[in-house]
Amino acid sequence: MTVKLLIDYYEADHMPDEMNLLYRHGHFCHTFSKVQFNRFFKLGRRRELAKGEVIMRAGQPQTKLYYTERGECTAMANRREVGNILSHRFVGEISFLQYLKNSKPGAGVSPCDSRARASATVIAKKGGVIWEWDHEDLTRLLLEEMDISNAFQSYCAFDLGMKLMAVNDQKTGLSPYLQAKVTTVAKNVGNKTNEKKERGIKQTK
Repeated sequence: MTVKLLIDYYEADHMPDEMNLLYRHGHFCHTFSKVQFNRFFKLGRRRELAKGEVIMRAGQPQTKLYYTERGECTAMANRREVGNILSHRFVGEISFLQYLKNSKPGAGVSPCDSRARASATVIAKKGGVIWEWDHEDLTRLLLEEMDISNAFQSYCAFDLGMKLMAVNDQKTGLSPYLQAKVTTVAKNVGNKTNEKKERGIKQTK
């Protein structure tokens, strides 16, 4: 066991109380080990959100992935509210997953030239706490650490499913087309993750 790995395990076992709470309350324990979780969040930046702060604007290229630790956000499109984003949810994960895909060797596409544009404007309702990751920094980590990449993509499938349930419960008026799109993306992410896990199991036999 390398010194780096020993340090990773030590830091994961001695995470601050607020990070242990986030690990459990954010349901990261379902797909991330504590070591994976700690390494993932060490790369992010935690900051306070002001009431009414705009996290992303519709039509603008996305360069960051976000996670709402505390507080709710409103998604606006065409001057109307299309959904609420609750605490413990990623924001902009679909755009990041596309960026990650285009960054892989042999993709044949420049990730910077193919950045997705935000489909909605996301605004903090009452302030709160948010995490943010730069696309390029996070991509380097996930391409180097496949176990963390698999954990993240599995969590994205869970996260999208919870968002769809919230849409149905809140009756926000999101169109059936968009609901179906969210469901399809969640299934695709889940299927790809399962395939990777199966390949990993076969290689270890």
